[in-house]
Amino acid sequence: MVKIVTLSFAFRAERKYIHTTDIYDSLLAGLAEAGFGDADGAVSLTIREVMRNQLDLHIREPGETVPRPPKAVIDFTVNTGEARIGGWFVATDRPVKESVPYDEEAAIRDRATVTGPTIAIEGDAGATAIEVVTALAVKLHNTLAPPPPGKKWLDTRLDLERRLRPADGSRLSLTMVKRHGDRLTKSLISLPGEDLGHIYFSLGSP
Repeated sequence: MVKIVTLSFAFRAERKYIHTTDIYDSLLAGLAEAGFGDADGAVSLTIREVMRNQLDLHIREPGETVPRPPKAVIDFTVNTGEARIGGWFVATDRPVKESVPYDEEAAIRDRATVTGPTIAIEGDAGATAIEVVTALAVKLHNTLAPPPPGKKWLDTRLDLERRLRPADGSRLSLTMVKRHGDRLTKSLISLPGEDLGHIYFSLGSP
């Protein structure tokens, strides 16, 4: 059995695609709405393509095998309690009609420092932890490997050992640990004394 949660997204600033921070937040909220409780364990998101239309969340019941929907654009797995839940974000024909103001770098401006392959933030950014992760990652990539005209670094996968907590946002660091040419990267997300997971980026045209 698959539970379907209808979602509603807005674009951020001038973007014409759905931002990963909103995907992460809607996954956790959608699981709670569908009766699966709080995701307190590992979270994994694999983004297959740029999301330009509204998405629905399709959640598999734990232990069930269900065919992947043809219009699935994101795969996810989440650990909640003793259960491992999987499913997809599925593209719909519903357009995204709204945009909201968003300054991605504002959260880390004057608080983030790049040292070699690592970027770290110190102090309260006034943003959610997932917003800080993505902002740090974008700044790190644009510093170490500025994209050519018409291209942009886009996150394609997020693997976390646990759900991000509000306090994480003021102590995060990211280190680029692998880079395949100028197209694919893997970066470690960490706190002092704790590795949280990895985020992956690829160079594309949004």
